[in-house]
Amino acid sequence: KEVVFVAGGTTLRIGDSAFASCTELATIDLPSYTTAIGASAFANCVLTSFTVPEKVTVIGKAAFYKCVNLEEVTFKCDGALTIGKDATNISTGAFSGCVALKSISLPAGTTEIGKYAFYECKAMESADLGSSVTMINTYAFGRCYALKSLFIPKTVTTIGNSAFYMQGGEGSLEEVIFEPYGTK
Repeated sequence: KEVVFVAGGTTLRIGDSAFASCTELATIDLPSYTTAIGASAFANCVLTSFTVPEKVTVIGKAAFYKCVNLEEVTFKCDGALTIGKDATNISTGAFSGCVALKSISLPAGTTEIGKYAFYECKAMESADLGSSVTMINTYAFGRCYALKSLFIPKTVTTIGNSAFYMQGGEGSLEEVIFEPYGTK
């Protein structure tokens, strides 16, 4: 039900599928020296909240796939962060299928939101993309039915196909605001 790390390490990378399908894992507090969270590391767990430590630079594909109880993700990192860069289909989005996730506030250093990164986060009402995102990939926020408005920072140069896809008109995205180029 709980994983505890002993203090004093220097580098920790959570490997691919390290805690996948641990259906009793409710709490995990990663140490500050964690640098990467691998593909499917926590897929299908029952975590309700998760804090991404300050030194994490990569969150792998499907890292939190179908963590259906995950309501809150807090990012302590502020450097360059890539979320699910290698994701290629529905089953591989970093937070895909986290149906209870209500909001996301990406750290300032986030540069790319991978394919299907937040796909089917059906309860997501708000998403703060930070100030460094340049690419929002295919289906990144697809089927996020509760998302009502979104602010796109001026740093965004590419919005992928169906990035905000809402199937059959079910979605409630009402407003998209693009930051004017040349503003601070």
